[in-house]
Order: sequence, then C-alpha cells, then structure tokens
Amino acid sequence: MKETEEELIRKAHCDVQSVQAMVKHERLLLNEEKVKHRALLSKQRMAHAKERDEQLSRLDERERAMKQKEIDSERGLQVKTAQLVKERLADVAIREKMVEEQLVELREWEASLLYPSGGGGGSGGGGGSGGSSSSKNVQLLGTLKDAQREVLVLRQRLKDVGGGGGG
Repeated sequence: MKETEEELIRKAHCDVQSVQAMVKHERLLLNEEKVKHRALLSKQRMAHAKERDEQLSRLDERERAMKQKEIDSERGLQVKTAQLVKERLADVAIREKMVEEQLVELREWEASLLYPSGGGGGSGGGGGSGGSSSSKNVQLLGTLKDAQREVLVLRQRLKDVGGGGGG
C-alpha cells in the first residue's frame, strides 16, 4: 500500500507539475496577447493623432484661404466703389458744366433784357415777339432751377455714396 500511495503521490505531483506548466504557459500566452494588444492600441493612438493633425492642418489651410478670399473680395469691392464714385463724379461734373453753361446763357439773356443795347441782337420786332421771348425766358429759368436742384441732389447722392463706401 505504501507503494500505491507513493505512486499516487508521484502521479499527483506530476499532475500538479503539468498543471503548473500549463498555467505558466497560459500566463506567457496571456502576457504576449497583452503586449500585442498594447502595441496595437499604441499604433491606433498614433494613427489617430496623425489623422487629427492632418485634419487640423487642412482646417488651418481652409481658414487662411477663406481669409485671403475675404481680403481679396474687400479689395475688389473697394476698387469697384472707387470706380463707381469716379464715374458718378464725372457725370456730376458734366451735368454741372451744362448747368453752368445754361446759367451763363440765362444771365446773358437777363442782361440783354435789363440793359438792352442799341446795336445788339437784331430782334427789334414788336410786342408779339417779346411775349414769346418772355415765355421762352421763363422756361429757361425753370430749366435752370431744375438743373440746379438736380446738381444739388447728385452732389448729396455722391456724398452719401462716398460716405457709405468709406465706413
């Protein structure tokens, strides 16, 4: 019986050693899996960090491009506004010159009415021509006043456009 007990003890001892070897082997496999998993996580983190950095770089580039477009657009708008103001100023100058010419003609006509000269214009007719001449003069005065009002309105618009574009 002693032999059987010793044999059983030896067998149990062998079983314990084999179980311990299996446990040791399982621990090694588990540790290898942990190392692999940690390495995989590290690679994924680096990939995500790289992707995030690339996205941030693209976003920064887009932002710079948008700011440049905004600056270019503003410059273009300033150039267009300056051109429009220049065109309107030229138009106002032409109209002002026309009004001034009409004013000179009207003053000459007014002077000829107030201070008629003997050798002047050659319209030495009668009362009938004086009446139509008078109505023509009234029309010219009305046209002159309308033109002067138009010049004032155009100047005001020009101030508004110049003031609005600079602000």
